[in-house]
Amino acid sequence: YLLGYLHNADSLFVFDLWNLEQKKFKLDKRDGCKFHHDKIDDLPVLTYLELEQLNKYTLCDVRSLEEWEKGHLPNARQINPGKLLQSESYSMSDGALVVYCNQETLSRLVVENLLDLGCNAYVLSGGYQAYCDFKE
Repeated sequence: YLLGYLHNADSLFVFDLWNLEQKKFKLDKRDGCKFHHDKIDDLPVLTYLELEQLNKYTLCDVRSLEEWEKGHLPNARQINPGKLLQSESYSMSDGALVVYCNQETLSRLVVENLLDLGCNAYVLSGGYQAYCDFKE
């Protein structure tokens, strides 16, 4: 909700399951806040087919280790998003960094920050789920 992807993104919902109560709080956007802008919708995105046509790239899986162990893309590196954003980590490739998670949510945040650091980074369209669908 806070990132603006879902309807009612201007509200915070609190559910008290103990008392079976819910509360809704209105959230106002603050001008100049780095989290309230449309930049995240304008990120460079590659499809799996476009990825296969790149010459030099590093494929970065930012999902949890548990998700990684259940399955991942060929030639991918599992890396914690925080480590990836460290200055020595994001420069590990002379080509592009292509970042994926399950369905783009986390990868979009990571790529946005990588771009701010001057890195050549892309979001893999649809994430791991799209790859699984593509291979079926």
